Amino acid sequence: MPKVYLSPSLQPWNMTALGVSEQYLMGQIADAMEPMLQKYGITYNRNRIGMTLSQVIAESNTGHYDLHVAIHSNASLTAGSENGSHHYYFHTSEKGRRFADLLVSNFRKIYPECSKVEVRADSELAELRSVRATSAICEVAFHDNMQDARWIHNSVNEIANAITNSIIQFFNSVPAEVTTDGSNLNIREGPGLNFPIIDSISHESTLSILSEENGFYHINFGGREGFASHEFISPTVEVFKFNVDGKDKFGMNIT
Repeated sequence: MPKVYLSPSLQPWNMTALGVSEQYLMGQIADAMEPMLQKYGITYNRNRIGMTLSQVIAESNTGHYDLHVAIHSNASLTAGSENGSHHYYFHTSEKGRRFADLLVSNFRKIYPECSKVEVRADSELAELRSVRATSAICEVAFHDNMQDARWIHNSVNEIANAITNSIIQFFNSVPAEVTTDGSNLNIREGPGLNFPIIDSISHESTLSILSEENGFYHINFGGREGFASHEFISPTVEVFKFNVDGKDKFGMNIT
């Protein structure tokens, strides 16, 4: 199973135009990603408040992760003067470039100005240079620009979904949904009706497609793998429709 290390910002001193920290906003995005990753059977670990960058990198490197995803917001050279969404990869990493390209593709669907969603190569940033796993740094927007900061606050779930979809696509698994007549779909041990049934899942259940063989999809459902007829599975880009905890954690409305 794929293993991902999530590394949202650990910078409580880095204040946004909304008066809350970068650490807080990026933590909200990572919080929203966790149930999404669980739905698609992707194993993950996450940094913790109080860790240093060196500790984060050491933990990532000793955990044998397949992908390291740093989640940050950017700051302008002159406060508030820039906007955009930038996604960095280590300059010699082909896999890093592929993941960063996926991030750009998914963020262009949600960021207000798609022309300002860019991929960038870098050789100095520690979470690219010193991490053993394929890595990328997702600078979701400029937090010192009020328009961008408001967009981050109002788009936590969409941002989390964009990063999660990029992870799923990187591992060549496609989000999908069971579409039967309402009955359960049989999951088999192999790609054919001659293989034994090992489980069943209900209509409208979510899963991920890993590959296709013989008219059957190889799927991951709730962390388990099996095969099911492609006739009853519809690939989809799912937008998760829930608030982080059902309320605005700022205690205020921002429009």
